[in-house]
Amino acid sequence: MKAYHLKYRLSMSHSADNKEEHRHTHVLEIEIFVKPHDKDRIFSDFRSIEIHMNEVLDGFQGKYLNDIEIFGADASLEHTGETIYRLLSDEVEKNKWHICCLEISETPLRVYIIRDEDFNTRCI
Repeated sequence: MKAYHLKYRLSMSHSADNKEEHRHTHVLEIEIFVKPHDKDRIFSDFRSIEIHMNEVLDGFQGKYLNDIEIFGADASLEHTGETIYRLLSDEVEKNKWHICCLEISETPLRVYIIRDEDFNTRCI
């Protein structure tokens, strides 16, 4: 099986308790593994996935996530990961691609992972 492993850095700020005085900044590292629905599809159009990924994520670049309605009062790493996964999945599915795995981290030591149960056999 073949897949693309795409990476994105998102500079943002948030507060875990939704209090402005506890606002702090992170550069989130977001990694996704994507594959086309059609296993025989040529992988030459991966650039379109990067464009869609950038369109979704650029809207959060440099922003205070707690102020963005889609995150609500919960801009935790886990909720942010779930929200971004949902947004990116909706976008790439329109183009007949599938996100097998999303990893999001505030630091290299703290990573939240969302993946298909059969990630290892379906994507790599």
